[in-house]
Amino acid sequence: MKILIITIATLLNNYNHQQWELYQAIADVEDYIEWTNEDLFQGNITEEEHEVKIENYEITLKRLKECTN
Repeated sequence: MKILIITIATLLNNYNHQQWELYQAIADVEDYIEWTNEDLFQGNITEEEHEVKIENYEITLKRLKECTN
């Protein structure tokens, strides 16, 4: 019985850690989107570069969020 409890606790701990990493990845991508918007506003990138980056970030964000469901 002790082994079962330890196993369940370990699995829950691993799951919680993976969930935390997933939410951190989502937050990071959202930050990248914000920084890319700022780069466009400051003239550091072109409109075309901005569109490509934002599209890629949004695809990545969508896939990450699908993993949380």
